[in-house]
Amino acid sequence: MRHKALLMALSALVAFSALVPRERAAIRAQIDGELVILMRGDLWAYDESSGTLRQLTRWGYNQTPVIAPDGQRVAYASIAEIAVPALQRFGQLPSALPTNIWLWSLASGQATRIAQQPVNARFGTGMPHETYIRRGTPVWSPDGLRLAWIESVVVGAEVAHTLVIYDMLGNRVRANVPLQVDGLTDLFGFDTPRWDIALAVRASGLSRQTYTEALLFFNNDGQPINQVRLQDGGGAAILHYEWATLNAQPYIAALFSNNAWVLINPINGSRLNPPSLVERFSPRAPNAVSVYFLMATDGIGYRWRGVANGSEVLLPFSGLPEQLSIAASGLAIAWAAEDAVYILRGGKTRKIIGTERLAGDTRPMAVAWSYNAWRVQPEGILQLPTPQPVPECALATRLSIGLRARVTSFPPQANALNSQPARPSRDPRSVSLGTIPVGGTMTLLNGPVCNDGVLWWQVNYNGIIGWTGEGENGVYWLEPLAAANACPPLLPPRLRIGGAGRVTPGAPNALRTQPTVNNQISRVIGNIPGGQVFSVLNGPICADGYTWWQVNYQGMVGWTPEGEGATYWLEPIQ
Repeated sequence: MRHKALLMALSALVAFSALVPRERAAIRAQIDGELVILMRGDLWAYDESSGTLRQLTRWGYNQTPVIAPDGQRVAYASIAEIAVPALQRFGQLPSALPTNIWLWSLASGQATRIAQQPVNARFGTGMPHETYIRRGTPVWSPDGLRLAWIESVVVGAEVAHTLVIYDMLGNRVRANVPLQVDGLTDLFGFDTPRWDIALAVRASGLSRQTYTEALLFFNNDGQPINQVRLQDGGGAAILHYEWATLNAQPYIAALFSNNAWVLINPINGSRLNPPSLVERFSPRAPNAVSVYFLMATDGIGYRWRGVANGSEVLLPFSGLPEQLSIAASGLAIAWAAEDAVYILRGGKTRKIIGTERLAGDTRPMAVAWSYNAWRVQPEGILQLPTPQPVPECALATRLSIGLRARVTSFPPQANALNSQPARPSRDPRSVSLGTIPVGGTMTLLNGPVCNDGVLWWQVNYNGIIGWTGEGENGVYWLEPLAAANACPPLLPPRLRIGGAGRVTPGAPNALRTQPTVNNQISRVIGNIPGGQVFSVLNGPICADGYTWWQVNYQGMVGWTPEGEGATYWLEPIQ
C-alpha cells in the first residue's frame, strides 16, 4: 500500500515540468556537479549526467555531509576509532559517541581530519574513567573560509560545551568559546550552529524546573553578542531555525511547535511575524525552484512543497532539512527518502539506483548538492497557516523524583509515553514509545518539565524510559503511589536503601546507566567484581525480568540487577 501511495505521489509531480524551465537536462546536470550522499555510514557521489554512483569513504561511521559555498569541499563529523569497539559491543547511540571532524575535497578526492580526539582519550571503560570529545555537525561561514561546530568535552561525569571556529586558510582553531546560558541549568544540549551575519546557536535546558530555550549569538571571531530567550514554560518549543532574509535584512527564522514561523532580530531579540512562508533556494539561481516546509497535520514529520513561477507541488518527502538539497542551477531537487535517494528534474522524478536502503540498516541518510540559503518573500506570495494556541502550565504537581506513580482511573485513558517532554504531534523530535494503561505504575526519574501546557515526568515503565504527562487543564493523569518493595514473581529483595551490599563470589555484575538491558537507552558503565562492596542508593525497580538497584561502587553510580531465577547475585552486608 505504501509503495502504491508513493507511485501516486510521484505521478503528481509531472505537473512540476510546468514549474521548471525546459532546458537540456544533461547539460544542466553537468553544471550542477556531483550529488553527495550519506548512506550506510559513508559518503558517496552521484554524477547525474553519466548515472554513475561511486563510494568516497570506506569507514561506515560518518555523519551528515555539509557542502561548502564553493561546492568543492564537504565537511562532516565522523565517529572516532576509539568508539567503534564500544559501539559494536553495546549498541550505543551515535549522538553520545566520540567524533572527529573531516574535510573531503571533491576536486582531489582527498580527506583531511581537522579535529581529532586527545591523546589521552578513552571510551567504553566506564563513566568515571572516560575522556573524549563529542562534536556535532559543522557549518560553513558564508564565504567558505571558516567552519564552526559544537564541541562537548567529556571527562568522567563532567561535560563542558564550547563553540569552535576553525580557520580554513590558517588550518587552525581560531576560537574555542565556552557555552553558557544565563539562568539555565541542567542543559539538554545545543543544536547545530547557523551562520550568516553572525553565528547563532540554539540551547535548551531547565530554568527553575521549567523547560526553556534560548538563542546565543556570536560574531565571526566567536565573541558573544547577545542571548535571546525563545520559550519559557508553557510556550511552543522551537522545531527548526535558520538565518533568513526579508527585504535584504537577516533574521533568525524559527518554526515553533504550534506551526508558526517567527522572525527574530539578532540584535535586540524583537519578534516579527513573517509576511509569508520561509523558503529554501539556491543563491546562484534565486529565481528558479525553491522549497518550503511545515509540520504535517497528522503530526508525522514535515510536509515539503516545491515552488516555481508562482505555482507549487507537494513533494513525496517528509524528512528533515539535511535530507533535501537544491542543485546550484535551481532546476533540480534531491532528497533522501525512507527507501532510497530521488532526484526531481524537468518534471520527472527518478530513483538513484544503488541507493536503496539495505534491510536492517537504520543509519541515517542525507544529501548535499549545493550551498542553499533561506528567505522570506514579500507579502502574499506564500500564505501563512494559522498558528495553533499554546496553553500554559497551571497544574500543581503532586509527584517527586524517586517516588512511584500510577495512571489514574479517571479519566479512564492510557497515558502516552514519549522520548521527549513533548507531544509527537507538536514536536517531531519526540517519538512515541507506547502507552501506559490505566492503573499502570512507574518510577519517577526526572522532572517536572513544563512544555505545551503539560507537566512532563521522565519515568521508567516496565523497563522503558520516557516522558509522560502528569495532567493539564486541572485534570490529573497520574497520582502518587507508595513504592513497591518486591518484584513478584522474582526473588524477594534483600537489600535496602541506605544499606550496603556486595556481589556474591563468582562472575561480576554489570553496572548500567538505566535499570534496563535495552542498549538503546541504557549502556554499561562498568562492572562490580565478585565480593566487592557497594552502597545502595535507590530501588528496587522491576524491569526486563530483573530486580534493579541503584548503587554506588567506588564512585560509579549506576543500576545493577539483584539476581535471576532462584539465584541471588547480590547480598546485604551488615
